[in-house]
Amino acid sequence: MAKAQDDLNRALEALQVENQRLSRAVQELSILNELSVVIGSMLNSNQVMEIVVKRSLHAVNAEQGTITMLDQAAINPLKTLIRAADTSFKHERFHLDQSIAGWMQIHKRPLRSNDLHGDNRFSGVKIDDNIRSILCAPLLVKNKLIGMLSVFNKKSSPSGDVGFDEQDERLLAIIAGQSAQVIETARLYESEKAMQDMERELSAAREVQRNLLPQLLPEIAGIDLAASSIPARDVGGDYYDVIPLGDDRYCILLADVSGKGLPAALVSTMVKGIFRAQIPQHKSPQEILKAANVLLRSILPRSTFVTAMLAILDAKHKSIELCSAGQCPPLCFGAKRAPEYLTMTGHPMNWLETPSFDSLSIKLRAGESLVLYSDGVIEAQNEMDIFYGAPALLTFAESLGRKPAQDIHDAIVETINEFTGQREPADDLTLVVIRAT
Repeated sequence: MAKAQDDLNRALEALQVENQRLSRAVQELSILNELSVVIGSMLNSNQVMEIVVKRSLHAVNAEQGTITMLDQAAINPLKTLIRAADTSFKHERFHLDQSIAGWMQIHKRPLRSNDLHGDNRFSGVKIDDNIRSILCAPLLVKNKLIGMLSVFNKKSSPSGDVGFDEQDERLLAIIAGQSAQVIETARLYESEKAMQDMERELSAAREVQRNLLPQLLPEIAGIDLAASSIPARDVGGDYYDVIPLGDDRYCILLADVSGKGLPAALVSTMVKGIFRAQIPQHKSPQEILKAANVLLRSILPRSTFVTAMLAILDAKHKSIELCSAGQCPPLCFGAKRAPEYLTMTGHPMNWLETPSFDSLSIKLRAGESLVLYSDGVIEAQNEMDIFYGAPALLTFAESLGRKPAQDIHDAIVETINEFTGQREPADDLTLVVIRAT
């Protein structure tokens, strides 16, 4: 009779254990199913990660949880994006990301410890006294570690156990495995959307910059003009302008803002407005540059400067008054005139409070050309890091003496492109060709 009772008790205990196991399995399946449905309907990576952490806390009965993502291209590759905590616990946020990430990158498997202070894997790591236990699972996509899911401090169970067990480890690993691809997909979607938004902004910036440049060059009796500005990136800091002054006089300007891309383009927009406002108010190129410099110094940071070449063209007399604010020396040549650089010096604008702007006057005879250009021309580099250089441009100009302005312009651009080959341009390239006919 006693033996039968013992057998019955053992059978009941085994049944109870099996019922507990089945109950936990059903609970786990319910959690995983709910998690799958919820995160599968989201495209916001932060929302996905927040749900994953909160469900993980509930699944393994933990106090705090985090998702830390790895970005190998970043200066600081670790970034804890989502953190959650049981509201009944008031401990400060726990931090072990750096130590765990190093271990996880090597092993790429779950990490469980219920005695961090005595765990050799954390030897030498400063551990918060409030952290009793930790459980981490890798977020793997095609065996590549993209992050990790971590939970801290197992809450006390009815049996008094306060450590994570093998079942917790298995469940968190399943949650991490189920979530990793969804998180990565959401992040890729957001990255693509950000790129599309950026492209729309750049497209708008390109349109603004195109509108900075003259839509049509004026037809000037006895003068042939050609010009272009080619940004190294989508937008750039170079620009040129041709402004009628009346009585067959024109102000021709080439300017180059330090830097590249959108920041330089924004400054160049402002610089054009300043010159457009100052040119009608002053007679000489030097006065225009000095007035523009005063305004630029009141607006721009000292780290930004603007080089410029300003020319006042008198079409009737074929005379040009030039003034340089640190811009490349103009190139002059013709059918009967050997190519030469016009020696000019000058300080960039916003460089000094009272800068020096060098000026000179020249006359163009029929068939002679004057080329204004930015440093993107002579500082163009080929795939062997060799600069095109001012001597090469001077030599190339020997073959251009009898050509029209547009042909001269196109030939210079073409030879620069041939020289640089497949190398991406490092600087904006701007050319203005003035030819007496």
